[in-house]
Order: sequence, then C-alpha cells, then structure tokens
Amino acid sequence: MKTATYTTTLSDLIDGLNRQIQDEPEQPEEWLSPTQIADELNMHINTIYRFIQSGQFPVYDLTVDRNGKTYYRIKRSDFQNWLSDRRR
Repeated sequence: MKTATYTTTLSDLIDGLNRQIQDEPEQPEEWLSPTQIADELNMHINTIYRFIQSGQFPVYDLTVDRNGKTYYRIKRSDFQNWLSDRRR
C-alpha cells in the first residue's frame, strides 16, 4: 500500500486506495434456506412459507420439476434489507 507523504497528491492517494479495494477478493453472497431463516428469527417454518407465498419475502425459486420439490433460497443481503424495512 502506498503511504502518504508530503509529496503525495490527494489524487495519487485516492487512486492507491481504489486499487487496494479492487485487489481485495469479493466475498461470495451467502444464501439461506427458509429453514435457516426460521431458525434465525425463532419462528415456525410455516410462517416463513406464508411470507414467501404472500410475496412479502424476497426469494429465488430454484425448483426442479423432476421430483416436484420446491427449493427456495434467500440472499443474506435481501434478508437483512427485509428485516430493516420491518423495523419500527
């Protein structure tokens, strides 16, 4: 990392910081199942499925038709936003 000295311009410092940020590996998004959400909120799984069915909850439907089982996944960031929106 470039250190600031009295000869370093502000533009050079900003460019160095931007390069450092770009060099850091991005953390992959965490995906949660409805069961994990229910556990985190200490709620019954059926309540979470009601939120999903009513469209209140941001989910990704990853259903594969072969066995008829439904697979929902929720991004951690979407879950956090959903919680924030419900704050009073």
